[in-house]
Amino acid sequence: MCLEDAIKEIINSLHGRYFDSHTVLSELLKNNEYHLAYMKDFCEGNYSTIPLFHSHIAKCIGSTGLVKQKLDNVITLSLHGQPVPNMLWEKV
Repeated sequence: MCLEDAIKEIINSLHGRYFDSHTVLSELLKNNEYHLAYMKDFCEGNYSTIPLFHSHIAKCIGSTGLVKQKLDNVITLSLHGQPVPNMLWEKV
């Protein structure tokens, strides 16, 4: 499975209409198959930092055709529980 397919599956499985990028990141790390796609994409890409890679994932979310960006720079909790800027998405 590729990262883009994992992201699409996650979006399709989410309940509710709105979600943030950290929700997708969290799900990528919970599921073994998704996590392998995450790690493969990171290792094969040219990402010098995890935040750059997570920015790439946010762009992948936006390019699925399943969502539209609702708000930019909302503050949500990161995977480590820290408040950080994030994107809010709406399923279409």
